[in-house]
Amino acid sequence: MGELSDAHCHATSGLDVEKLVSILKARNFNCCLMSTYWRDWELIQRVRPLRTLLKSQGIHPWFSHLYRVDKTLSKAEHYMTAISGANGDTKSFQILLDLLPEPIDLSLDELATDFEILGLTKFRVDIDHQKKILGIFLELAYRKRVPVSVHCVKAHGALLDQVLKVYARDDSAICLHSYNGPISQTHQWLKKFPNSIYFSFPLFTIVEEEQAQKYRELLKVIPIDRVLIETDRAIDSYDSANAHYQDLKKSAQLLARFTDRSYEEVERILERNFARFVNRCD
Repeated sequence: MGELSDAHCHATSGLDVEKLVSILKARNFNCCLMSTYWRDWELIQRVRPLRTLLKSQGIHPWFSHLYRVDKTLSKAEHYMTAISGANGDTKSFQILLDLLPEPIDLSLDELATDFEILGLTKFRVDIDHQKKILGIFLELAYRKRVPVSVHCVKAHGALLDQVLKVYARDDSAICLHSYNGPISQTHQWLKKFPNSIYFSFPLFTIVEEEQAQKYRELLKVIPIDRVLIETDRAIDSYDSANAHYQDLKKSAQLLARFTDRSYEEVERILERNFARFVNRCD
């Protein structure tokens, strides 16, 4: 029997560090704990090393506007460039600007590009700003030889282009988490990075046959040794470590069904895949 691992999970940023430690210690399976901005960076870094914990630092697109690449820009100038639509409605933008904090100067986890809405306003984080932030973290990860977890919504081509600017060789570990890209883009990732790319799926979340069919089609293209599973949930949202593990087990069971393999075989494959992913850059 193999051991299942969560390739992508989170912790609520306001969580007490002692509570987080107790939650993590209750888990006898690996968790890649992802931070998304400075507040949960600090929380995760305060946790002492544990055998089953893999810490990851990065910036989610929802929070990328909070980071400034050009230190010469004022607060207003930074947000004018980082937020799309800022020039179109100066009155509304000024109201938003007053609510935004002073940006953090940026001289690993969830690196991403997508087109998510900023809060409940009509403003969006500018895609070029997201690319700059992504580029900084990709270069850092490649230089430090650490695995990366990236995510994409409606910008699959842009994400691949950004990765190709940094990853010149197929000698790293890149996880596309919660992957739902088109088949054509999947082929491109596999062609460019046959030994570096991994696709991670929260299969336990499937509620409709249409979703299941999408995964079946993807898994016809993706080699089984390139697959990881994840929850993409805050680990403190679970009532118990067992409830957390059951979601991973359900994903593994669905993966076995979708690929016409036994559960035991899939469990062993997933264990090997995860070990290869986290140790690939060593």
